[in-house]
Amino acid sequence: MTIDLRTVPTRWINLDEHVENARAMEAQFHRLGFTCTERISAAKLPPPEGANPAFGTHYIGCGTSHLRCFASSATLPILILEDDALATEHFCPVLEIPDDADAIYLGVSNASPNTRAMDLRSPEDRAQNRQGWARIEGMLATHAILYVSERYTRIAEYSTRHCIETLKVPLDMGFALLQEKFRVYAAIHPFFIQADDRQNANKWEALTRELKITHIG
Repeated sequence: MTIDLRTVPTRWINLDEHVENARAMEAQFHRLGFTCTERISAAKLPPPEGANPAFGTHYIGCGTSHLRCFASSATLPILILEDDALATEHFCPVLEIPDDADAIYLGVSNASPNTRAMDLRSPEDRAQNRQGWARIEGMLATHAILYVSERYTRIAEYSTRHCIETLKVPLDMGFALLQEKFRVYAAIHPFFIQADDRQNANKWEALTRELKITHIG
């Protein structure tokens, strides 16, 4: 399946007070040739009483903001970016993705020790360290996800609500479990990292620079 990211509906989440992030994202879209972008004003909501402090203070607002993105477009695929998503040297606008893909992680994270990534490249491509895809499970991070199939997108929306409203946990914890039941892939060399020099609650650039392979397909 061929997808041109420049024409895919792209929703990007940005707090109103993060003006510099907005400018950086707009400049990035112009440089990359994106033609179908829409800023989504991020929700700023406190965590519920008794929330686990390990989850930080912003995960309810983050999940709510992603729900706003899902609701903003009936067209698939849709790319959802957070405003600290910085394109890397590996960015390529035209993708050949697996035909059975439900979602593609264009940004990855090594935050969870439970992440599993199966390298699907040919032996030659692995030897040359070329770009390719890995099947993933247990992956955290939501800064750059391309939602492809209707069934996955609707389940991801439901999971987001369940995580922030019932379980009181970040949405990416739910997504990490969904990956076991759906065809979710990630770029071997991430297209986007979470830039430390952007305004954000956490500095996770080092965790998002590379995908750690755990299995060979």
